[in-house]
Amino acid sequence: TEGLTCCGASAAASCMKELFEAIRAGDLGRVSELLHANATLANARDEHGHSAFTAAIYHHRNEIADLLE
Repeated sequence: TEGLTCCGASAAASCMKELFEAIRAGDLGRVSELLHANATLANARDEHGHSAFTAAIYHHRNEIADLLE
């Protein structure tokens, strides 16, 4: 799957962008795949400095927020 490319440091920015897009879309499965491929993405911050958890709460994605806790 695509998410498996998110393990390397060279793909980090792309993976963070994909993570935040999946959070906004409410795609729990994709967020889970991305985190499984690279657990450090749980600590990712967007271009505004917001954490993935904060983004999930902001977009009312409670299941994703639970996954990120």
